[in-house]
Amino acid sequence: MISRRHLLATAAASGATTAALSLSAPTAAATAVDPASAGGDQAGGGSVLHVASTTTEYADRPIGLDTPHPRFSWQLGASAPDQLQHAYQIRVATTPGRLADPDVWDSGRRTSRQSLLVPFEGPTPQPGTRYHWSVRVWDGAGRPSAWSEPPGGRPG
Repeated sequence: MISRRHLLATAAASGATTAALSLSAPTAAATAVDPASAGGDQAGGGSVLHVASTTTEYADRPIGLDTPHPRFSWQLGASAPDQLQHAYQIRVATTPGRLADPDVWDSGRRTSRQSLLVPFEGPTPQPGTRYHWSVRVWDGAGRPSAWSEPPGGRPG
């Protein structure tokens, strides 16, 4: 059994900064809140949290997955000590440009501190189809982070 602490330390040491669902490789280099991308009722709230890196089924760049419900994980960074995630939202789309209005799945805001192996609850991924995903988190004050970035730009 791999402990979360070991997994996070290994991922941090390897410099993992990308993730994918099926064949894509979105990066998660969001480090500050962008009012245009934060969205929701807390847009531009100045969260001290940010998504530092993401993985799908423990891999930063999977070339294909053999599970109908892959699991997402992300590491957090913070600009202040002792910060915890209090909620998250995941979006999955067939292109990075569709992440702002996802055509596959939107988890909606979920109150949870879970950031490891969060299951995909959308429709079964189709073989040979690229999927892109992005996540944002909320801090204890209810401020959202920026969305993690897909390749080629911000999701929305």
